[in-house]
Amino acid sequence: MTMWSPNKANWDDEPEDEFVYKHRVSIDGDNYVEEVPVEKQGYEILQDDTIKCADCGKKLVDIIKVKEDETQVKVIKAECPCGGESFLYEIVGHTYMQASEGRVIGDMPTEVIDNVMHITVKVVQ
Repeated sequence: MTMWSPNKANWDDEPEDEFVYKHRVSIDGDNYVEEVPVEKQGYEILQDDTIKCADCGKKLVDIIKVKEDETQVKVIKAECPCGGESFLYEIVGHTYMQASEGRVIGDMPTEVIDNVMHITVKVVQ
């Protein structure tokens, strides 16, 4: 799987065999994308899921758990471009998320309630 950029033209469209964390890096005003495979960060993929729209069934968000951590509890809801949304998805541990199938995450507001992080992922393509 691949992490996707808000500007998809800067990222590969080809799927990869490993989950790669990509992030933008700026050095002396020049921007580039740095790729770091999860396995090379000292993690292994413990859980791999996809959150889908409950209305239209589109894949919206890929999520992986890379480390057990009972203190990191997340409840995730994804909003679909069709106007629908996913069922609530709960995961415990250190995670990475990305938009599925070349989609783009437009916004991701979070709120912590009783030590649980509630995340709404707004997928825009």
